[in-house]
Amino acid sequence: MKLKRLASIGARRNSASRFYWREKKLSVSLLLAREETQRLASIGARRNSASRFYWREKKLSVSLLLAREETQRLASIGARQVYLIRREYPTSGAMIF
Repeated sequence: MKLKRLASIGARRNSASRFYWREKKLSVSLLLAREETQRLASIGARRNSASRFYWREKKLSVSLLLAREETQRLASIGARQVYLIRREYPTSGAMIF
């Protein structure tokens, strides 16, 4: 009888010990999962920031490209007007600008 009782106590302790370590393992797993989630969120935030920076740069590049094209277009219009004025008034000594 005493042997059975001691075996039962030992089994309960062993079971409690397994349960404790299972809980401990779960806590560690949850902690690691939380840290991993935070790490991935941080990477995502950096990539998002880098992406926003990239698109800001891209937008700026497009703006500069469009500005350059607009400048070239206006210069072309101006050059045509100067050409037409000079063609119409070839001997005029007046300055165009």
